Amino acid sequence: MVRIYQRIDEERARRAGILKKATRTDVKKDLQRYLSPGEYRGYIQWKAIEERLLGQIMKVDKSVMLLRDI
Repeated sequence: MVRIYQRIDEERARRAGILKKATRTDVKKDLQRYLSPGEYRGYIQWKAIEERLLGQIMKVDKSVMLLRDI
């Protein structure tokens, strides 16, 4: 599980500029308008990667809970 969290941090660091810009309150309202096409694609890719990694964490956590209950 620690490796997955490390991977999330690594991916977040790679896209720090895009994520910093995308989390601004004025940009958050309309990402396509304020981000360049490349930045927007990078942001969408980040969201997909984050979703998959968080899904993996949930799977590992569920497995640990099942094994702990045995």
